Amino acid sequence: MKKSKFLLLGSLSSLAAIPFVAAKCGGTKEEDNKKPAEMPGGGQKDPKTPAEGSQNPGTEGGSNQQGSEINIKALKDKINSIWGLAKEFEDRLQNSFKEGDSYQSVLDKITSKLGVKEKELVKLASDGDKNKKLGVQAQQKIKIKVGAEELELEFGKVSNANTAETNSETTKQTLNKVITKTELGEIAKKDSDTVKAALLAAVKGLKIDELTIDLDPRENKAKVKANAKSTSYEGEVTVTFTVKSNSSEGTTTKQTLNKVITKTELGEIAKKDSDTVKAALLAAVKGLKIDELTIDLDPRENKAKVKANAKSTSYEGEVTVTFTVKSNSSEGTTTKQTLNKVITKTELGEIAKKDSDTVKAALLAAIKGLKIDELTIDLDPRENKAKVKANAKSTSYEGEVTVTFTVKKIV
Repeated sequence: MKKSKFLLLGSLSSLAAIPFVAAKCGGTKEEDNKKPAEMPGGGQKDPKTPAEGSQNPGTEGGSNQQGSEINIKALKDKINSIWGLAKEFEDRLQNSFKEGDSYQSVLDKITSKLGVKEKELVKLASDGDKNKKLGVQAQQKIKIKVGAEELELEFGKVSNANTAETNSETTKQTLNKVITKTELGEIAKKDSDTVKAALLAAVKGLKIDELTIDLDPRENKAKVKANAKSTSYEGEVTVTFTVKSNSSEGTTTKQTLNKVITKTELGEIAKKDSDTVKAALLAAVKGLKIDELTIDLDPRENKAKVKANAKSTSYEGEVTVTFTVKSNSSEGTTTKQTLNKVITKTELGEIAKKDSDTVKAALLAAIKGLKIDELTIDLDPRENKAKVKANAKSTSYEGEVTVTFTVKKIV
């Protein structure tokens, strides 16, 4: 009997130990499940792997504050990038709005570029701003909340509602960025259709029906402009070319001088000589290639024959011009200064833009006392230089001089 009791007690003792072991084992499993979250480094996931349930860490219950700050900062940086860091200024989101747009529509445009969970963290800083409208004044700003933090964004160029295009999504390309090759080479003849064909060969996919061609009557160049119906382009660009000479047909592309020099009365000139007549012609006919002409003065009358010289590739024939000569009662003659001795500093440095008035201002800054009203400025269409010439009415200067400059880049 004693032996049986001993065996029974021994069995009970063994059984009592079993739940203890099971509890111990269960506890171990539970600890193992907790380890990724609790053990240092044990629960860190690859930052590229989304959190379970697509939850942003640190956005619930105020836990993990450090994680919340990191995510909010990253989201703010992303919004700043969307708003104003596009490579081209015109392409930035901050420039895509027009007068009358509501702040809510601005917010909607921002959030349309965010992920689903990111959108939940972004709203207007004040509910009262929802119906606030954009004006056209500069430095307008919108305040938004990103999580618990505030972000202020400044608008760029706000379009006027009266001039904004009906389809705001359509962005026209400026022609000087589309037609970058402006030298078209040799063409068969100088007309619009031939220039269009050369443009199509140079620029693949060009919508030629949206363009107009304005040929220069004196030079081998043309202005290519976006027409009124164009939905793709804006602005204009100048292209140049050479015209093939058709020797077999006996035709030339030279212009007859009586069609180039249509104003044959040159008015009063300072003295009767070839240079003064040339200066008067240059003042009367812009772009005239004076080096291709010869002047035959009439010895008895105040007139001269203007002829295309043997080396001229632009003109043919001749035309007679007339003039009067200014009488200098005091001395009978006046002494003019040659411009290359007056304008000795021909490098004008950097100027704001390439136009006659800006070049004149640079000349006045470089040469004190310069009589700018007695000069004409002929800008070179391709290079940053200009010919400064004494005009027909100048009593102080004669001749011409070439000046150079650089044009300030607008960022």
